[in-house]
Amino acid sequence: MRSRREAHIGRGLADRQVCRADHSIIWPFVLVLSMLAVGCASAPLDQVGSLQSYDELKPSDGWLARSLMRVSKDDVLAARTVRIIPTGFSPPAAGKSTLTPAQRGLITNAVDRTLCSGLSQRFQVVALTEPADLTVHSMVTHATPTNALAVGVSKVASTAVSVALPEMHIPVPRLPIGLGSLSLEAEAVGVNGKQAAAMIWGRGANALLDSGRVAREGDAY
Repeated sequence: MRSRREAHIGRGLADRQVCRADHSIIWPFVLVLSMLAVGCASAPLDQVGSLQSYDELKPSDGWLARSLMRVSKDDVLAARTVRIIPTGFSPPAAGKSTLTPAQRGLITNAVDRTLCSGLSQRFQVVALTEPADLTVHSMVTHATPTNALAVGVSKVASTAVSVALPEMHIPVPRLPIGLGSLSLEAEAVGVNGKQAAAMIWGRGANALLDSGRVAREGDAY
């Protein structure tokens, strides 16, 4: 009887030890999930009137980005050439933005380069003065500045962990403070002047996945 009682007590102690061990494994995952939940900037999908039409836009969200899209498949597949009108800030976005003209220029330049790189895989990109099957233009509708100080502190912390534990490669999340974001409207118009494709897109920086640049335009860029 006593041996059974001792065995039961011993088993209880072992169970508690296993429980503590399980908690030591689970809590890091809980922390990561919590950071994913709160460490992400929001990016609104506002309509600012730069598109010919907002009809039939349907959600096409990714893991990090949100978007509303519409594509006239036949019109796009028939096109061979495309020209890209330089991206700008919509009047509401420019009016509300605290970014300097130079910082806004870096963001719009990055958008244009990304459009050119992506579209050139399917179309021949021509100059603005040349005729094209599709004309593409985009407009920044929202850009939240990055807290450069918070990014700098996060990079220092990440470097300190790397130096202290060089063989463990432990990712250090950014401080979920002052995360930036970017929202855009874009459309492609055919030679007939009709909208062939349209998109409203937005993405906010993520504290775990975006290391960021030490600059106010860093996340939007």
